[in-house]
Amino acid sequence: MSVPKNNTRSFNQWTQQEVEKVFKLTRHQTHQTLQNWLTMTLPPEFTFPVWQVELLAAKRQEAIELIDSWSEQELLLRYVSFILEFAHFNQQTYQPFAQRALKAKVNGIWLSGVVDFMVASGRYEPEAPYFLLHEYKRAKLGHESDPVGQLLATMLAAQTLNNNAQPIYGTYLIGRNWYFVVLDKQDYAISLPFDSTKDELQDILRIMNSLNILIGRFLQ
Repeated sequence: MSVPKNNTRSFNQWTQQEVEKVFKLTRHQTHQTLQNWLTMTLPPEFTFPVWQVELLAAKRQEAIELIDSWSEQELLLRYVSFILEFAHFNQQTYQPFAQRALKAKVNGIWLSGVVDFMVASGRYEPEAPYFLLHEYKRAKLGHESDPVGQLLATMLAAQTLNNNAQPIYGTYLIGRNWYFVVLDKQDYAISLPFDSTKDELQDILRIMNSLNILIGRFLQ
């Protein structure tokens, strides 16, 4: 692992192995924070209106047929954007932000880059990041296509900026599959994949909406 003389390395230059080694992270097959997130039950006020259910059902049918042919931008515009919109992150005390810069010094190394999507405090500019998403079309193909390493580096930067004991939540996408990640101090865990073209889409929506409850706890 090489770091430039200015001790700055962008998120997209990290691999999972390097992040674990340099920042002494430990991966666990399961973690209570991850399990709590994945199994959280939404209260009645989070019930999806009929029009959202019907629209996502139509989008899902499109994805079943076409998702393997979509570019990254097409995947985002034609499918992922609707899931993110229906997660209801547009709140008074926190907002969704896309393509925003993030930078923090972790163990003497500046981690920096542009985040595909994050949910953070702040009305017009992101402040404390709670959730980060990296979106990819194809499976891991090498150093420049290591979504786990890149996401973990981004989550480490967010953890440092927040400077509290709260876990950081993240997601990375490989085509139709969504993986949910938690970073709690130096421990992390990754879920099994959730296929967004199957009935698991309902689980993805529930898990994403559950972030509103978790963020609300941070802000109490």
